[in-house]
Formats: sequence, structure tokens, C-alpha cells
Amino acid sequence: MLGRHSCAGSAAEAAEPCSNVLKDLQKEAKKQKLGKAPVDSLCPLASSSEVHQDYDAMLNQTNIGANNNKFYVIQVLKDKDGKFYAWNRWGRVGEPGQNTMKGPVSEAEAIKDFEKKFQDKTKNKWADR
Repeated sequence: MLGRHSCAGSAAEAAEPCSNVLKDLQKEAKKQKLGKAPVDSLCPLASSSEVHQDYDAMLNQTNIGANNNKFYVIQVLKDKDGKFYAWNRWGRVGEPGQNTMKGPVSEAEAIKDFEKKFQDKTKNKWADR
């Protein structure tokens, strides 16, 4: 996690320490791949792949009257060899649920699968979100 850093003092005093703080923050950000969604922790490829572009969705549906509290995880993954996968996991919140993974498939096929599943579950197009 990125920590808090301070650059108090005059501009001249702060310039060099702040430069070092900025460099440290940039190093931490690279390590953490800030801005990238994490791969679902229950995915078998979690340690060897990354979410491709912004193809990541966590959907939730709650209906207290019907005692429904469901989730759906949809991701396009790219492994370190450049292969693509479509990962889906769904079930009751608090449980691991069920899952399916398609792949390796082409990038276009993985994205098509993701967008179709997103539209099936939300009635919205991914491009219109």
C-alpha cells in the first residue's frame, strides 16, 4: 500500500526530498500496477496473468425480499505468454461459487465472450457503460 509522505519546509529544502519521495512513489506504483484491476483471487491464473485493458466487472444483485444476494465476476485475462482467457465466477455472496474459464482463445474471442456475458447480465452494452 502506498504510504503517506511529507515534503514540509521551504521550497528549496523540500525540492530534493520531494524528488526522492516522488521516485519512491513511482517505484511502488510500478510494483503494484496501479490502475490495473486485480485478477480474481480464485482464478487458477491469478499469479501468472493480468486483467487485459479494462475488461473487469464485479456485478452484484441483492433482493432482500427474495433472499437473493448474488455476485458475478467477469474478466478478460492475458497470461505472461500473451495468451487470452475469459474468466467467469458467480454465486451467492460469501461463498466461492462456481466458475468457468475459456481459453486460451484469441483476444477478440475473449473480449466478445466478456461483452456478451456483461450484456446478458446487465442488459447494457459494455461500450455504453
